[in-house]
Amino acid sequence: MNKDLKLKIKSYPNVVATAIKSCWLFGNETVWDTKALQDNADYIYTRKLLGDTGWFVAEAVSKYIYVIKQMSLAVKARVEQPMLPHLNAYLLGSLNFLAHADTDLRAEVLGSIKLDLSKLNDAKAYYRAAHSKVLR
Repeated sequence: MNKDLKLKIKSYPNVVATAIKSCWLFGNETVWDTKALQDNADYIYTRKLLGDTGWFVAEAVSKYIYVIKQMSLAVKARVEQPMLPHLNAYLLGSLNFLAHADTDLRAEVLGSIKLDLSKLNDAKAYYRAAHSKVLR
């Protein structure tokens, strides 16, 4: 990766997502709505793709995992208004990057969620999520 591009990407959390960066580096509290979850996942993806180490503390991971387990994932059973499938995939994908950073909590998260795999192809559930004002 171009060194200049790498520096620009690394500076992004300093400018746009200072609260997110602070949460991951020091365990500080942050907002945990769907937009913040996407920002947190962005942070994880960015740090992993840049090859960074030492970019999180255990407390931040614990908070992130707790929130994901509570969210209305699109494939979760008995969920009235699920999040958009793309955000679900993004969040669950971020767990893979945490696993590659020696913090593998995929089994804990997925084991705590009762999945309804039929929702993966449920056009009605997707339509409701895509048009929900609550989850945007």
